[in-house]
Formats: sequence, structure tokens, C-alpha cells
Amino acid sequence: MNSEMTFSNFSLSEGVKKSFKNKIETLLDVSPSDSGVSSNITKTLTGYLGKLQIVSSQGRFAVTTAGQDLEDMIKSLFNLMHREIINWRNTRLF
Repeated sequence: MNSEMTFSNFSLSEGVKKSFKNKIETLLDVSPSDSGVSSNITKTLTGYLGKLQIVSSQGRFAVTTAGQDLEDMIKSLFNLMHREIINWRNTRLF
């Protein structure tokens, strides 16, 4: 499992960074075992744009969302990805 996080046009406090990493680890726990994750959050003129991608031999899962509030946008980003992973888990063939 490898992960890459980038934050553009702003910096996160260590506490928020740690929380973000914990959310990634939680997602990876339910993702395919060979998953890698990349994320990018960019501060824009109107708020924040978040992109999250998980890649594995089982497929690629990607979500994007935007919002004015950073914490709400991060929560939405991870909720969207969690739904993607759960949908995959519920429909995969063994």
C-alpha cells in the first residue's frame, strides 16, 4: 500500500493532515489488498477541489468533489470513495 497526498495553494495543520491519513488508511482497509491511493486538494478562488483515486489490479476508483468548506469537502470526498469501494465489494465476482 502506498499513498501520495498533495495539497496545492495552502497547507494543512498537522492535526488535519493526520486525520486525512487516518481516513486514507480506513479506506485502504476495505479496498483491494494491492491498492495504492493518490489524493490532491487544491484551494481555488471559490473554495476547495478534492480528487481521490485508488488503483489496484482489481480496478481504478476515482472521485472528485468541490466545496467552500475544507472539512465538509474532505468528508464528502471520503464518503463518495467509500460508496465506490462498497459498490465494488458488493458486485465483484469471486
